[in-house]
Amino acid sequence: MPSPPALDSPSVATATQSGGTTGTIALTTAAANEVAFLFVQAGSTGATFTTTVTASGLTWTKRKSAPNTTLAYALTEIWSAKVPSIVSGLTVTVTTSVTMDNMALIICAASGCAAQIFDTNAGLPAGPVLSTGAATIPITVSTTQPDDMIFGVLGTNDSNVGAISPDGGIGFSQLAKVSNTVGTNYSSIAAQWNTYTSPQSGLSFNFGGTTGTTASMQVLADAITANVPSSVSQFMFAA
Repeated sequence: MPSPPALDSPSVATATQSGGTTGTIALTTAAANEVAFLFVQAGSTGATFTTTVTASGLTWTKRKSAPNTTLAYALTEIWSAKVPSIVSGLTVTVTTSVTMDNMALIICAASGCAAQIFDTNAGLPAGPVLSTGAATIPITVSTTQPDDMIFGVLGTNDSNVGAISPDGGIGFSQLAKVSNTVGTNYSSIAAQWNTYTSPQSGLSFNFGGTTGTTASMQVLADAITANVPSSVSQFMFAA
């Protein structure tokens, strides 16, 4: 029976970087033909900027880059790369076009993804949704294919991500969270995930438990799928 993509739990890792123009994180996978996902939060102290991601033997594609200028200049980003062979401690490098203030990174991998990786719903990726200072930050997602893994990503220039919890009320689990409190402004990022065997319409979920200033927080959401639309030839990444 078909099933949603499966999280490669040992692949989940976090990293931080302060200053300079590069940050690194290590990728380890448990099986061949997985897809890696990189969640980036980076900020500068006085200029807009862009990022690039590189790793030996992998081609990284930027899925979403969401700038936020509420506090200084920052980006919350989602990247992906197909990983055809098992890797252990592979260095993934994030390079900023200007000197950064700081950076926070989460990386993970999943098996059983379709060739196009992401659900093809026109509303994806969803967001960004900006915080208004409320105790929770909601985001709504609709999907087209069955057998999806839906994830939410919260990025901020504040340190409040340490108080963020996943929406366990509808079954979400925490993927990871990390804060970098060095520098002029903080960089923090958190991610949560859940799987669904049927398409979702207007699924709403939250990041909750924030404290203090939340004006610079923003949330993205997306869905990776094990299925392909009928107009796309079938080719699955096996576990």
